[in-house]
Amino acid sequence: MEKKIILYIATSLDGFIAKKDGSIDFLNLGNKSGESSGEKSKDDYGYNEFYSSIGAIIMGNTTYKQVGDTKEFEEYYKDKPVFVFSRKPKAQKRNVIFVHEDVKEFVKKLKSDTWLVGGASLLTEFLKDGLVDKFIITIIPILLGEGIPLFKGDSKEKNLRLADVKSYDSGVVQLSYQTKV
Repeated sequence: MEKKIILYIATSLDGFIAKKDGSIDFLNLGNKSGESSGEKSKDDYGYNEFYSSIGAIIMGNTTYKQVGDTKEFEEYYKDKPVFVFSRKPKAQKRNVIFVHEDVKEFVKKLKSDTWLVGGASLLTEFLKDGLVDKFIITIIPILLGEGIPLFKGDSKEKNLRLADVKSYDSGVVQLSYQTKV
């Protein structure tokens, strides 16, 4: 079985993965009643099952700066290698390996299904080279109006096949797409 690069990401209904200032606090919105109260839903939206299915994590340097030096990061990602793409080479830190190479060459070295966390700039690079095999996009029921868009619009056209749709009591919807061969 061939290893896959899987984009597993959350976005606002209007397509933003972060607010203009990089904040991702809106990801916690939505409780069981569907109200945007700032409370976390008790549902993990399939995260634990997904996480157990991958062997490594890829993220961009901006995303790493946003979440990498947090207690939650160390707790959640301690058991898998985290590859952080950075323009400047840096020393390895715990299970975090900083990568400064072409994405196509890097992907050839991967040995397992890998989670592409984001952000938008790194995703664009992967899309340009046709390296994303599956998209799992969780839509949070909020309109931000502005922010960092999931897709920057400078990648190639790519047809996708809908694999699954899940909806949750919180108002969250999760779309899964496979790339068409």
